[in-house]
Amino acid sequence: MTKSMKAVRDRKTDNRRISQNMEKAFKKMAQVFGYPNREYKDRVFRMLLKEPKVALEVYNAMNGTSYDNPDELIITTLENAVYLGMKNDVSFILGTQLVLYEH
Repeated sequence: MTKSMKAVRDRKTDNRRISQNMEKAFKKMAQVFGYPNREYKDRVFRMLLKEPKVALEVYNAMNGTSYDNPDELIITTLENAVYLGMKNDVSFILGTQLVLYEH
């Protein structure tokens, strides 16, 4: 077996292990917090985060950053877009980073 074939096999094994660990973590979280309520409405969440100032405050709080100019934030939320069965709730670009929030 060549080095490249071994590297591919090792990567597949690592990816499988990561996937299994994520599935276990999700099941544990679901036991503690319960499963998501798909009937819960997210209108207020989307309405608030459409405002660049509020979106910037949320981003700073979640990432431990201190951006202070909402004009640097570009809202990129797609209206009525569905990706992998989930609706695109809120997205924006800040600096070189695309940020997606799903309620």
